[in-house]
Amino acid sequence: MSPRRLAGTNADLLLLLGVTLLVLALPTSGPLAHLEGFLGLMLALLAPGYLLAVALFPAHGSIDGLERFALSLGLSIVAVVLIVFGLSYTPGGITSPGLRTALASAVVLLGGVVYLIRRARPEERGFEPPRISPYLFAAIGTVFVVIILILALWGQRPRPVSTAFYILGSQHELNSYPILVRPGAVFTLTVGLQNHSGAAQSYSVQSPLLATRVAVPLVPAGGEWQETLSLRAPEPPGRYKVLLRLYRRGDSSPYRTVYFWVRIGNSSPLGAGRT
Repeated sequence: MSPRRLAGTNADLLLLLGVTLLVLALPTSGPLAHLEGFLGLMLALLAPGYLLAVALFPAHGSIDGLERFALSLGLSIVAVVLIVFGLSYTPGGITSPGLRTALASAVVLLGGVVYLIRRARPEERGFEPPRISPYLFAAIGTVFVVIILILALWGQRPRPVSTAFYILGSQHELNSYPILVRPGAVFTLTVGLQNHSGAAQSYSVQSPLLATRVAVPLVPAGGEWQETLSLRAPEPPGRYKVLLRLYRRGDSSPYRTVYFWVRIGNSSPLGAGRT
């Protein structure tokens, strides 16, 4: 078989090798991280199974294209599971770099096996990848370029930032909220926030159990505020949801809400939450 004919027959192997090297070369952070994740996912879902399917059914026409695709997808899932299972027994464990390296090694190893199988088989019986018309190839290339641009722009979009609003119990911990409060009794609670809005901001805290709305001094960007508040329990006994709402200056609706449950009686709260 001539070198040109050999290269044409193994165009699929060269393509998989190129994509594998590209996945290894792309950074895992920054604008190109989404492209690396997309190519890595496609490689994991198709490459190992495709190479295994070609190794098992190398003859041209032994199975049709749809069967080969389905078999490739199923074998890829099995191969990735085995790779992850093997990595779990290594000293480094299952990590993203280790998974990338193991997947690339599997693709290169299986690609070499397929290449040797094709070299050993007669030319007329060897499996040849389906020929793609230039127009279809151009359409696929255009779609691929558009996907790359979309992923690059998506990676550069500004990340939404928000302010963290939280409550602390008597021991200044997230799980030390009051459990039982007598009807009409006054209990204390520490309320805090971390300003991640990117600019200095004024806030206020309001609750049905507070006598008045609590004004929060101007919090600089990245700054934190905490204050211990005194709340009065309601008179009717039973399970009660204590709500605290955080307002930004000028807002009429709550910016953040946190809550926890108390029992005006003899039970314990279910826990705390936030929105």
